[in-house]
Amino acid sequence: LTYIRSLTPTSSLSTMLYRISAGGDFDVCIDRCDETVADLWKFDLDFVWYGLTSTWNYERERLRLTLGANGNVYARDHHAYARPDLENPLYFNTGHKRDASGFAKLSYDMGRATLFGDVQARYARFRYEPDRSAGIPPSRRDWTFVNPKVGITYRLRHPVSLYATYGVNTREPGRDDMF
Repeated sequence: LTYIRSLTPTSSLSTMLYRISAGGDFDVCIDRCDETVADLWKFDLDFVWYGLTSTWNYERERLRLTLGANGNVYARDHHAYARPDLENPLYFNTGHKRDASGFAKLSYDMGRATLFGDVQARYARFRYEPDRSAGIPPSRRDWTFVNPKVGITYRLRHPVSLYATYGVNTREPGRDDMF
């Protein structure tokens, strides 16, 4: 669901509310995979993700500025079965993540060159709820990230441009990295 509003001839506000979800299962060979009879596990995954993103845009002559914020909540269930027993799960666990970020983007045209920069500050909290048979203890982790970037684009001739950028981009580790 998106709402866009022109505030002035040079600025606008945009807000988007979203929900994304999916689910499915897949089979994985765990042991003796090269033999006729393999240990086959069925993994089931499903997730739901809710969020809100809002941006304010300002554009005047050679200057463009965007300020924004995003907040979201994510949950994913993960469980496995050893085939052919699809009634008794080997384990069941759920990961929960809450995320909030703010960002600013600025660009300025100088003839054939455009200078640009942006920065994002982000906070994420992850909480893991495994059952006893998962072999992983419950845990909670928090991360704070700051991702700055600066650069220049130089237009040689239409449609050819050169650009250079320098920045830092960090994020939380994946599930395998944490456990």
